[in-house]
Amino acid sequence: MSAYYNEHDPFAAAWLRNLISAGRIAAGDEDRFRDGKRHREDGPAWERTGADGEHAVEFYRDGKLHREDGPAREWTYANGTHEVAYYRDGKRVEAPKEARDD
Repeated sequence: MSAYYNEHDPFAAAWLRNLISAGRIAAGDEDRFRDGKRHREDGPAWERTGADGEHAVEFYRDGKLHREDGPAREWTYANGTHEVAYYRDGKRVEAPKEARDD
């Protein structure tokens, strides 16, 4: 079972995440919007916590995937694999040199 949470109050959103982590309520998605578009200044605008341990976050600015200080998409799957992708203003960009394995 999965749920959808759309909470604008930061304290209430943190409380929901704690309840999910404790298994007290269903895992689910959390979205943050401004003017009808996914947006958040101080963290991910979209977050998924799966019952199987999957966790994903996406950072948006004005409805576009965007992050200046790290990957805009981060996914950790139930098997432990981790994927990241970098975006600026909705366009995928190459990972910074310090983040690459080459």
